[in-house]
Amino acid sequence: LLARAPVRWTSGWPPRVLACVALASAAGLSLPSVARSHSPEVARGIENILRTLPPNAVVMASSDVMHFGVPYFQAHGLRADVTLVTTLQLGRRDYRDRLHSATGIDPGDLQGEQASLAIADQVLARGQPLFIHPYQATIARELSVYPVGLVFRVLPRGTAPPSKARAGCRSAVA
Repeated sequence: LLARAPVRWTSGWPPRVLACVALASAAGLSLPSVARSHSPEVARGIENILRTLPPNAVVMASSDVMHFGVPYFQAHGLRADVTLVTTLQLGRRDYRDRLHSATGIDPGDLQGEQASLAIADQVLARGQPLFIHPYQATIARELSVYPVGLVFRVLPRGTAPPSKARAGCRSAVA
């Protein structure tokens, strides 16, 4: 198609303008999603998660909101003792190296779900409280979990979750 187009359409400013318009149109489609993740409610959700975690907790998450939100609040003095493991970053050697040097957590050369499970087992073996943000289905399938606010507490292998009464839960159904 471009081979038959007049020269003035394939060189100079028209293709550049067209490319900019196409890029702006595509970016504009994501604005509602971006606006939702930049809301005060999302910020309060991350803050509430951090405030309710026990000391030295580890949170495993895969969302950009957690990946950028938790360090933001920690940089402003809230819960620097909490470790965030962003599971989508585990495929990157530099991320795994930084995680290991900062925390001692080492997924080794494992990738994907195996890396997440290895980290969960390491954290639990060290006696640290482990929580997962939704979308960590592999850990939730393999280990016992129960909800604590907006996250799920992960228990060591073979440990049953507490009863609703012990966990402080109340049923909405009488």
